[in-house]
Amino acid sequence: MQLLPHFEYVVPDSLSEAMAFLREHPQDCLVMAGGTDVLVGMKEQKVNPRFVMDIKELIDLKGMRETKEGLELGALTTLYEIETGLAANNKWPALAEAAGMVGSYQVRTRATLGGNICNASPSADTPIPLIALQALAKIMGPKGLRTIPLEDFFKGPGENALDADELLISVSVPNPSRKSGCVYLKHSPRKVYVRRLAFAWEPLRLSR
Repeated sequence: MQLLPHFEYVVPDSLSEAMAFLREHPQDCLVMAGGTDVLVGMKEQKVNPRFVMDIKELIDLKGMRETKEGLELGALTTLYEIETGLAANNKWPALAEAAGMVGSYQVRTRATLGGNICNASPSADTPIPLIALQALAKIMGPKGLRTIPLEDFFKGPGENALDADELLISVSVPNPSRKSGCVYLKHSPRKVYVRRLAFAWEPLRLSR
């Protein structure tokens, strides 16, 4: 049985404490949220960090809320929360559908939006609708907060725009255009389905 490599486990109590630890150990620290990708990578010896910083309990990075401008998603919001929280929302159905197609129920209750994005896997589900919806990534670093289009966040397979001392803290999704619609369709060797087709903002009215 493959064991995890030796590492020091760090659990910050606040976002400021997490940022301070990253500034002190920018090259030796691996950030873990849900752990569904990080722990697999460590078992397969793809990464061997000195420190693993578990940010799962940072309240400031959790949850989602709708504003006048759109939708604000904390980086630690689980994919299950997105799947179920947006199920009855007609503005962003493609995002709910994409979140619901990630792994199993058990995985979705642990996996986070931030992890799904920061892993920068070409096969990741949530970045596709987020890019189509013109989402913005909000990144915290030593110089403060910076915001970039999510399409610029990805630099290649497994590579993102984060510096070693930065964290993705949230994703902002603007309100969709009126009389627009969206759906997420996935090409997969396994059977997948689209739960529903909903139109955003205002339903289209077709004349007979």
